[in-house]
Amino acid sequence: MTDYKKITIIVLSALIVALVVRYAPRLFLPSPSRPILFVENPLLFEDNKWLHVSTGFSVLLFYLKQLIWPSTLLFYYGYDMIPVVNFANAEVIASMVIHAGLLALAVYYFRKKPIISFAVLFYFISIAMYANMVKPVMGIVADRFLFVPVLSLSLVLAYLIMKAVKAPLYKPKAPLPKKNV
Repeated sequence: MTDYKKITIIVLSALIVALVVRYAPRLFLPSPSRPILFVENPLLFEDNKWLHVSTGFSVLLFYLKQLIWPSTLLFYYGYDMIPVVNFANAEVIASMVIHAGLLALAVYYFRKKPIISFAVLFYFISIAMYANMVKPVMGIVADRFLFVPVLSLSLVLAYLIMKAVKAPLYKPKAPLPKKNV
């Protein structure tokens, strides 16, 4: 067999497997739709996009507090745990300032300390889908949404500990042998 035929067989096999994995559950499982309740996320019934963004900043502050000091972990965050607020709210303003500072920190350390920059940007990317700004999620907040973003905090803490004990961050590369040409 030629390489072209092998590649074609592999690509077609992968495509068939992907299609089966994507559509086969619909044949055997019930529909995943269910009624959406106001108590789960009041933003689902709010048309004003600016309220989504301002409440999203309030949610981001809640998540940041949970990352730093997870003292109030709950099974369910019910109605009015995070109220729908506008930009005049003090928590929203504080969250905007803190997150703008984190973004400025990531940009500032982009070349100097890429680990810090990566950790901050990873936090933003991993928490963005749960901030309720673009699309509301089921349950306005949930501790389970912090499962991946906590890795960024762990990375920063590990970096700071290694700096405190003056451990080398990077393994020095061995010099390449010189070729005699």
